[in-house]
Amino acid sequence: MIMTALCLTTAAMAGAKDKTPAPPDYSSAYYWTERTEKPDKPYDVFYVHPTTYFNTVDGPNQSLDNKVVRATTDATNTQQTGVFRPTCNIYAPRYRQVNRGVLPKKFAERDPYLRIAAGDVVEAFKYYLKHYNQGRPYVIASHSQGSVVTTRVLKKHRELFDDDKIIAAYLVGWTITDQDCKQMKLPFSDRPDQNCCLITWNTISTGGKPPMFFPPALCINPLVWTRTKNNQPKELNLGAVIDMGHGKTKKVPHFTSAQINDQGALVIPVPAMLSELNMPMGKGVYHRYDYDFFYNNFIQNVKTRCQAWSAKHKAAK
Repeated sequence: MIMTALCLTTAAMAGAKDKTPAPPDYSSAYYWTERTEKPDKPYDVFYVHPTTYFNTVDGPNQSLDNKVVRATTDATNTQQTGVFRPTCNIYAPRYRQVNRGVLPKKFAERDPYLRIAAGDVVEAFKYYLKHYNQGRPYVIASHSQGSVVTTRVLKKHRELFDDDKIIAAYLVGWTITDQDCKQMKLPFSDRPDQNCCLITWNTISTGGKPPMFFPPALCINPLVWTRTKNNQPKELNLGAVIDMGHGKTKKVPHFTSAQINDQGALVIPVPAMLSELNMPMGKGVYHRYDYDFFYNNFIQNVKTRCQAWSAKHKAAK
C-alpha cells in the first residue's frame, strides 16, 4: 500500500488540467477494485478506499484509466480489506477520487471535485444493492479520503441505507463529531458488539498533528472497542499486520498500547520499528497505519459485530 497522505501544498495543484474524467460504469468489473463474484458468506462489506492518486496528471479528479493509480488502489485495497475478508464478501468500487492537493483547500474550492467522487460512490452503492447484495446485512468501511466521501454520502443519501441491514460503519482516518453523527443519523459506538453505529480513530504519537484531524473528535480505542480514555496495554493488541511496501507485510504480536486523549486522537508510544515505517505526514502521524497497527483486533471485531447482528435477528424471529 502506498501512502495515504492527504496534505499537499496548493502549489502542487498548479498546472493541473481542470477537467472531469469519464464516469465509471459499475456493471463492469473494470470499475471495481474488488468484487466478490460468488458470495459465500452471509455478510458483505462495502469499502471505499483512501487516497491513492498523488499527482495531478488527470486534473483534480483521477481518471479511472490511470494505470499507475489503479495498481496503487489495488495494493491498498488488498491490505485494508484483509480485515473483512474472513467474514465478509467484498465490494470495493473505484471512484474518481480527488488528488491529495484538493482536500486541504477551502470548502468552496474542493466541493465540486468531492461532489464527483461522492457521486461515484453513491452510484456504486446503488448498483451494489440492486445487483449484488441480495438482502444480506453489510458493513460500511473506509479510510482517509474514503471516509470523507462516505461521510458525505451518508449525510446526503441516508435513505439508501437500511438501518436493519447496517452491521457497522467503520469510517476510519477522518474526524467524526457529534454533529456528524446527528447528520448521518447513526450513533457513535459504545460497545464492541453494537450494530448500526459509527466507529473511527486517528492514530498518532504525542505531538503528532494529522491534517485530517480537527478536535474535538469522537474516537474508539480498537484494543477494547469502547470510548474509555484509560490506557490499554499492548497485551490486548492481537497483532499488527504492517504494510512494508512491494507486497510485503510484517506481523508483530502485541504491537502497541493505545489511549484516547482529551482531543479525541488515539495516542500510541513511538513504535520500536519507527525507522522501518513510511511517515509521509511527518513525525508522530501514523495515518497510513490506522488499519495495520490494530489489524487482528479489527478482524475480530468485524466478526463480533456480524455475529451480534445475526444473534439479534435470530432472536427477533
